[in-house]
Amino acid sequence: MVNELWLIHHSHTDIGFTQPQRIVFELHNQFIDQALDLIDQTADLPDDACFRWTCGSAGLVW
Repeated sequence: MVNELWLIHHSHTDIGFTQPQRIVFELHNQFIDQALDLIDQTADLPDDACFRWTCGSAGLVW
């Protein structure tokens, strides 16, 4: 049974739709850094409690 569910606010990428491209890429870099920090912070937890993340747009990690 799931006792806790974390919803992450970011799930779709339209570069330049909400902000100029430069700002979108800066924000995405911050989001990726935050996700990686959460992965590190939860690495010692049981497997089902570890933070998981999938980057939905490969261009953001290059």
